[in-house]
Amino acid sequence: MSHILYILRGVSLLLGSCGSAAIHLAHADADLDENGILDGATALLAEGRWSLLTRVGVSARMGRVGRPARGSGRSRVDLARRVWVERAGPPLVAALKGCLSGLDQARARGDRAPLVAAFAACRVRSVALDAAVELLIRACFDEELASVVIGQLAAEAIPWVSPSIASDEAMAARASYAGCLSLGLLMLARSEGMQKAGLPQALDRQADALLCPTGVANIPAVHVKDPVRPDYLAPTDPQLDRLLRATVDRLTSVGFDRLRVAEVARAAGFTEGYIYSRYAGKQALALDAMRRHYEAVYPFDGNHAERLRATYGLGLAQAMMLREYLGPSQRTTRLLVMEQLRMTWHDPQLMSRAMAALDAQRAIRLAGPTRRFQGESDLFLEYALTRGAAVMSMLAPQIDRLPYEVITLPLSDGVATREPGGA
Repeated sequence: MSHILYILRGVSLLLGSCGSAAIHLAHADADLDENGILDGATALLAEGRWSLLTRVGVSARMGRVGRPARGSGRSRVDLARRVWVERAGPPLVAALKGCLSGLDQARARGDRAPLVAAFAACRVRSVALDAAVELLIRACFDEELASVVIGQLAAEAIPWVSPSIASDEAMAARASYAGCLSLGLLMLARSEGMQKAGLPQALDRQADALLCPTGVANIPAVHVKDPVRPDYLAPTDPQLDRLLRATVDRLTSVGFDRLRVAEVARAAGFTEGYIYSRYAGKQALALDAMRRHYEAVYPFDGNHAERLRATYGLGLAQAMMLREYLGPSQRTTRLLVMEQLRMTWHDPQLMSRAMAALDAQRAIRLAGPTRRFQGESDLFLEYALTRGAAVMSMLAPQIDRLPYEVITLPLSDGVATREPGGA
């Protein structure tokens, strides 16, 4: 894991086209049975077509135009919960458990192979996993859906990342880090950029760092905060600041799809006309609010991170930044990061802008004087780690207190390039 600073400012990583999920669903002339309904609903979710998750929409997706599926007169959330339980959830849970158990196996054998193989498996895309990731992000904004999606994943993750259950807090930190990375790889599996990146060597380094017997360092238990962090999203324009704050509040409550300009206007004390006089539409408003939030929380000049690195060194600074990102104060940021990622999957124009911004960001980070990556693949893994961390913090909130220096020190100091167990 490296410097999180620029990740939270940039737009989402997704570099590949989400398009329609590649799936061919054969069916007979008879009305759809329950399996057919779930197949169609899974495909719709994989394609991000939540609004069509109705019996009419499912029937149309399965080629039954004008013949609504029988027995499917249920709410979107009910159908989504069934898709999670019977189609989408099991492979995602299996992938997460595979990485956590792969860490145990690798440590027992003194061989990175089981862990690397488990990470690599998270890069394999499928319709079910695309649907699972869609539901995972949507569950952040829907309590009914969260009770099933977040509840099941939390039950699987907590035993691994709780120091009282794991062998010790260092092992809990390694499990949490591995879980964050695996979830991030799953979330970014649809990215062509991630698929094209040569990740094997970078995954080897990550695995070696996770297996390196580094001791817990003496770093401050209290998260370091930036004393010059701005208090406003638009410091020179009080009206715009109020509008942007109201937008962020609604985005992190209901998500982008359910965001209504009228509700934002009412919460901010403005008319809809005022909002449209400043923004072309809902998406422009949401993206500007996200961008300004990232810049306000993590200033682009990097003063906060630079002070940490100067005081504690790169490895400890990385651990402290990760712990701060996982803490309660950054919940809003994490929700915005995940929702912007989902928005990018389903909007080609937004994806194009994200690609251009990411290219510029990547050029600075990979060629600048403070370059800390051995290659572009390490940068992709950093993006995956922070996306997964946004999810893991919901599953097990206590992970922000774990000693992540046991992984970041080996990564930063070059220890991860040696064989596991080396001095």
